[in-house]
Amino acid sequence: ITVSWGDGTASDSLSVTATLDTHVYVSTGNLNSQAFTITVYAMNSAGTGSSSTSETVNDQIPRVTISSVAPNPASTGSTVTIAFSSTDPDGSVTGISVNWGDGSAVDNLSGTATSDTHSFASTGSFASRTFTITVTATDNSGSTGAASITETVSDKPPAASVTGVSPNPANTGQSVTVTFSASDVDGTLSAVTVNWGDGTAVHNLPGTATSDNYAYTTAGNFTITVTVTDNSGSTSQATGTVSVKTAPTALYAVSTTSDGKVFKTFPNGTMVLVGQPVTTQLRSVSWKPDGSYALISGDAAVLLKFDGTTLTTVPTGISTTFNFWSVSWKPDGSYALIGGSQGLLVKYNGVSVTTITDPNTLTLFAVGWNPSGTYALIVGKSGTALTFDGTTVRSLSSGTAFDLDAVGWNPNGQYALIGGMNGTVLRFDGTAISTVNVGGIAGKNEVKSIAFNPQGSLALLVGDNGMVLSYNGSTLTKLVSPVFNWLYAVTWGPNGTAYIEGNSGCLMTYSNGALTRVAGVPSTSFRAMAWKPQ
Repeated sequence: ITVSWGDGTASDSLSVTATLDTHVYVSTGNLNSQAFTITVYAMNSAGTGSSSTSETVNDQIPRVTISSVAPNPASTGSTVTIAFSSTDPDGSVTGISVNWGDGSAVDNLSGTATSDTHSFASTGSFASRTFTITVTATDNSGSTGAASITETVSDKPPAASVTGVSPNPANTGQSVTVTFSASDVDGTLSAVTVNWGDGTAVHNLPGTATSDNYAYTTAGNFTITVTVTDNSGSTSQATGTVSVKTAPTALYAVSTTSDGKVFKTFPNGTMVLVGQPVTTQLRSVSWKPDGSYALISGDAAVLLKFDGTTLTTVPTGISTTFNFWSVSWKPDGSYALIGGSQGLLVKYNGVSVTTITDPNTLTLFAVGWNPSGTYALIVGKSGTALTFDGTTVRSLSSGTAFDLDAVGWNPNGQYALIGGMNGTVLRFDGTAISTVNVGGIAGKNEVKSIAFNPQGSLALLVGDNGMVLSYNGSTLTKLVSPVFNWLYAVTWGPNGTAYIEGNSGCLMTYSNGALTRVAGVPSTSFRAMAWKPQ
């Protein structure tokens, strides 16, 4: 008896008494399933007989084993690696596919692959989501086997930053703007909230918002918290701080005249006469830094105190043959420095006047304290230039013999401008004085007053014949002036506008590069102007 199993293997030869046989089919070739014809032959002396039957054999599917997926859990945007192995007991693995379960395209790999990587882009509307990763192996017969594992993916929170708070400091009742930026690398921003830090209700904004506004009703230091939320519900915060002061009840400057009058000047240009305590020139005004009172200096050694309501005379003990040309408070408010004729230099500490020893005998026209308060720069007749550090008066070389009439410090303290006769403009860097190129634009006009804006980005210089010059740190420019009056004072108001005063009732404003004369001003010759600190 012989048995042919129909798969091309050698026939089995059995004994004449056999009634069964066994066989293992090794392969179905490149088919998932194959039918084999089994034939049994019996032979005797008379010949051979046979009988056949059919056997259907199915291919064995390949086997996949997942050894790890890491990291697990992971966050969106990070690289996840899956490691696996695959075998085929009755053939070979010809291809592997990895379905990461997030709807992205399936990765098709070679049959020898043992790992794959992927970055999950989003968790949709969930802060965390579990994905099923399926690795499928295909063998040479087209049969497939698979294994799965789960991966937990967390949403990456959005990024937020506060880019600015302005104005800062601010006054109560003043609109404060916070600007911010936010982004979400694995989704979209759905909402923004702003907590202004003063206990009031949070502002709810759309995810596209980049700024918010608010007016504080109370003074203090506040932390502004901006919270951004993405489409998955994840949040991030950024903070900024703001200092809020009580809004001033009335903004005004003190203006003085050549005939001893004192006015209050308001931001809209309105002027109100306070009084006329003397009939001589009142040449300079300087407010004590805390705003408690202003000192006004003038000819005949006049020194006045104005507390916002009342003008009082400060006894100086100085002969009326001297004129006080300039007064300037030290930034810490400890005392004011006053310069006068014949090199007179005195200080007033709020109680009494003390004379400072000064070898210079030429008239001192202008005094200006360095913003840090370490020393004062003093200029005067015939190119006189001095510094005073609270103890010692030192001479500087100005490089000119012209009278120097004005000092203006940049608020950053890096340098001061000096102005004088014949269109002289100088620059002092804390060590030496150098000449600023005026390019002939000042002509023969005398520079009588200099003031920088609070940011230090622009200075105005004013003088004879209605001359107004601007200085941006490197270049002087002559502005078109609507007047030809002699201009004696320039100062920047708290509203960001500069105010310029001169003789014959001249009051001008400077805003956005333009000069405008104010109408309805008293017909008198103004000499000095200073805004009350807020």
